[in-house]
Amino acid sequence: MSIFRSVEMVRKKIRIPREHAVEFMDELGKNTEGVEFIDLNKSNQEGKKNFYDQIKLCDDVEKKLSNIEKVCENYGKEISRYQTYIHFIQDMEFEERNLKREKKDLFDTIRVEISKDEEKILELVNSHQNISENLNYIKEKKAVYDQIAKLILSGSEEMLNYQRQKRGNDEEVGNSGFNTIAGIIKAEDEVKMKRMIFRVSRGRASPSFFELSMPKLSGKEDDEKVTKKIFLIFSPGGQENILMQKLIKVCDIYGASRFGIPKTDEMRSEIAQLNSDINEKEGFLKSSKTLLEDFLREKIGSTILGDYKESKYDLYKNYIKKQKYLFHELNKCILTDNFIEGEVWVTEENFPKVEEEIKRLSSDLSMTANFSDSSSKNLTPPTHIKTNELTWVYQEITNAYGVPRYGEINPSLYSIITFPFLFGIMFGDIGHGGLLLLFALYLVLKHDEIKSSDSPLKLALKARYILLFMGISAHYMGWMYNDFLSIPINLFGTCYVNVRLYKLF
Repeated sequence: MSIFRSVEMVRKKIRIPREHAVEFMDELGKNTEGVEFIDLNKSNQEGKKNFYDQIKLCDDVEKKLSNIEKVCENYGKEISRYQTYIHFIQDMEFEERNLKREKKDLFDTIRVEISKDEEKILELVNSHQNISENLNYIKEKKAVYDQIAKLILSGSEEMLNYQRQKRGNDEEVGNSGFNTIAGIIKAEDEVKMKRMIFRVSRGRASPSFFELSMPKLSGKEDDEKVTKKIFLIFSPGGQENILMQKLIKVCDIYGASRFGIPKTDEMRSEIAQLNSDINEKEGFLKSSKTLLEDFLREKIGSTILGDYKESKYDLYKNYIKKQKYLFHELNKCILTDNFIEGEVWVTEENFPKVEEEIKRLSSDLSMTANFSDSSSKNLTPPTHIKTNELTWVYQEITNAYGVPRYGEINPSLYSIITFPFLFGIMFGDIGHGGLLLLFALYLVLKHDEIKSSDSPLKLALKARYILLFMGISAHYMGWMYNDFLSIPINLFGTCYVNVRLYKLF
């Protein structure tokens, strides 16, 4: 019986027309009951195989789709995914029928469209990032000017020196008085920068730092804030300004953004102009983001009021992946002038169905494809073991240690009893086993409801039966051990006598 062993396999030769090789291979791929191609080109280099160029094209399209997905992720846009394989097949066949009417190929259409989309998206992203960086620069500059204006109003000693310097000289480096450098650095560089300024200036320069919170440069609306520091460095002026040059170099080492400081009487007008620039750039930023979102919306899909809309990009991604698998299998075959010849392993009971499907497709395409007996001998067939929802997880455990040889007895069926029983011996506890049992019962009884939801428990559904048996066994052995949540209890008494030894005098 096949339930205790792998199913019987037959080896067949297959000959399909070269012109419609992909269609026939696709038809064979739809069969899930064990059709495996034998690699007849194993000794050939990968780059010299017949369909290497097509596989490389698939890799290029997948890379471009991956780049688009990263853009969507960076801008907080989730690509809708197909929930079932049937929906994907229906949409793919619909697209193929429409393109056939226009005498176009779906693979070439997708390849060209994705290339244009990637180019357009990258252009929109670069535009958005440039505007965002420019806006961020203006905001940082305004923050520095606001801080200086605040210090002027507060009448601090540093600002009095700054005012005296600015009245006498509007250049960044003056001939006398104080020189001032203003800018922004990362918050974590404050202490290191202070130390370096002290060493470079030998205590003659006086730095001041102020808190600044700025949003990250990305398209997400819920961006985290980045903490930065506004710095003001006051140093004595001189004719050679050697100290000034050293301080500027220190700023450059820590990647500081430096800003020129206007005169005191010009500060208010400068801040007003910066406010005007910020409003203008924010409008440009909003427009560029809207253009990008509008471009993506049609192709990434959406979930609006529970109405699920599949993503065009997910359709393309799955289609390219499917085509790549088909070309990999075709590379295992021998290419002749008009035909592609290969050899396959097919389950014996499923072979008539596969042969009938190939004949039907041959009739539809008016092209002949057929099977014939293979002359190869002394080759070990692959192991194909049928599983169901109960036995699947046990078979996976067995395969983790080693797949049974063809025709060998399958130990997975026996482990349905032995594995949970040994687990119960190890994990026996009335409380812990009971909790595991209740959890497994919930998975079994609510299977359909959980499967149709977005619950993370969907990942545990395949293991619900093994968890059920493990819970039953652990709970039962807990009664044998008289253990409840690792606390020993004595419910049934004992047949053993507690003998105490007394020291005799």
